[in-house]
Amino acid sequence: MNCTKCGYLNNQDANFCVGCGSTFESPKVTNFNRSVSNSPSEEKSKKPVNKRKLIVIFSCCVVVLTAVVFIILYIGKVSDYEKAITLMEDGKHDLALEFLNELEDFRDAVSLSIECQNFIDYDNATQLLSRGEYSQAKLVFSSLGVFKDSASKAEECQKYIDYSLAIEVMQLGEYEKARDIFISLGLFLNSASLIAECDNNLAYNEAVRLMEEGIYEHAIPILEPLITLHFLDSFELLELCNDYIVYNEAITLMSLGKFIDAQDLLIPLASFDFEESLLLLMECIYSQADSAYTEGLFYTAYVLFRDIIGYKDSKSRAEVCIQDNPTTSELFRNSDFSGRSVSVRVRTPRDQNYPTFLKVYNEDGIHISSTFIHGGDSFTLRIPSGTYIFKAAYGQDWFGEEEMFGDVGLYQTLIFDDTTTIRLSSNYTYTLTLGGVTDGNVGAQDESRNDF
Repeated sequence: MNCTKCGYLNNQDANFCVGCGSTFESPKVTNFNRSVSNSPSEEKSKKPVNKRKLIVIFSCCVVVLTAVVFIILYIGKVSDYEKAITLMEDGKHDLALEFLNELEDFRDAVSLSIECQNFIDYDNATQLLSRGEYSQAKLVFSSLGVFKDSASKAEECQKYIDYSLAIEVMQLGEYEKARDIFISLGLFLNSASLIAECDNNLAYNEAVRLMEEGIYEHAIPILEPLITLHFLDSFELLELCNDYIVYNEAITLMSLGKFIDAQDLLIPLASFDFEESLLLLMECIYSQADSAYTEGLFYTAYVLFRDIIGYKDSKSRAEVCIQDNPTTSELFRNSDFSGRSVSVRVRTPRDQNYPTFLKVYNEDGIHISSTFIHGGDSFTLRIPSGTYIFKAAYGQDWFGEEEMFGDVGLYQTLIFDDTTTIRLSSNYTYTLTLGGVTDGNVGAQDESRNDF
């Protein structure tokens, strides 16, 4: 039934109004058999409407309606709050935040909104970190303060930033700066191995610097550890250092006139034309040849000049090393053995077209005489009586008494009745016919030119 005061609809059996709390009066029984008068006089007799009562009734209705709306809204907020909590528990913080932002200051919605935003920012920062956007990730983690492990994450981002900077600096060749950064990173990622790589590069660059300054002896101990690591071309640089050391030593020896020693050092370098080693080698040989020529070692000079034909005037110098053949005559006589009590006639085969150089030694190995005999000629040698050794050399090109026919000549010791010595008695004349026991009357055994 409707309340007569506020109009609220109540239960039929209710004794008071739920809306305004008024007590219901029992209804008066009206005699419906009574006739109803519709005359104007009767209408005028009705009581006037109470406005104050209407206002009260209206106010009550508003209060009730407001209460109902409040209850409905409250129930809705509770529902949204519970949904937000569930979404947060499921990790769907972005959806939860939408509900919480609508709840404004309902319960702890504000603090939960902040928490959701922190989770969202943390997840975004984590994604930035995984994509390598370390600077942006660090800014977000730093803004989160003590939320979860944001502080350590911010430090991790800074390490990645420093690591990336060190890699970039290292690629630019600034190894000392990169090394300092890697050291500050400790065991982060592969910083330790990169520190070693920086150290190797620094050592390598120092070795190169020393080599550029010509201090090869100091570069070698720096390069040797790098070789075991197969670092860059350290092995080739070490070999280069050794080559330069040898090369410089050869130049020093040449300046001291020690051309043979310098030559020995330059030969391996000249094999791969190191610097000017080939030219220096030819200069060493040329200088040796010139010295040999001056000393009368014409064959030695000839060989040396011939080996470097094309360098300076080596070709013409080699040609003049071949001496003119002397006339058939005695070229040397030991003044201590000037007696002439024995005549020895030496004959060469008539058809021999090359000269003979005859040397005579006494039984003690003392050089007594040297004689040059043209092919087909004979010569009579007068010497004191005694026991002698005769040696004969044959050849085409004559290089003087010292080196005779060079290494291309034939050198022999004459054999007399199976012995290399012959006893010459005074007042006798002896004839030696060269050419061997077949064409002559003496045999021979080959000798080395150095022992002739």
